[in-house]
Amino acid sequence: MSTARSIGLALTAGALLIPAVAVGAPGAATAKYRLGATMTAAKMAAPHPKGNVASARGSLTGTLTVAKKSTANWTLTYSGTTGKVTAARLRYTRADGLTEQVLLCATTCRSGLKVQTTFRSRLLAQRLVQQALAKKADVVLSTKRNPRGEVRGLLTARQI
Repeated sequence: MSTARSIGLALTAGALLIPAVAVGAPGAATAKYRLGATMTAAKMAAPHPKGNVASARGSLTGTLTVAKKSTANWTLTYSGTTGKVTAARLRYTRADGLTEQVLLCATTCRSGLKVQTTFRSRLLAQRLVQQALAKKADVVLSTKRNPRGEVRGLLTARQI
């Protein structure tokens, strides 16, 4: 299992407020979530991927434990891409409106890859869950031919 680099997030005072959907409040017991995304080329925003991407597909599944030391375990699968997947990125909107990216793999991407992400704080993990519940988090796979992304899918979350 490879380990993705920890993600950083600058939080403003407003970002510390937990929305109506409770996502394991600070100091609360551990909360566990199932996350997933189904990716296709049709879900890519402009510029659209180059080449024959009609059969390009991908999926990311995993579980996230929101705790003092929050971790997520992911499985990445894909097929039909125009070439080797050169990067898999999880993206979501930060409290300040900027996009946060978690690099799941780079150069060592392969279908069936298992990755673990460790978050530097409970708040970072909570923010990812909040964004997934609000449909503001996505996963993008890039190839040499399509470095900005070949397939994309929205990340979903549900508590387990």
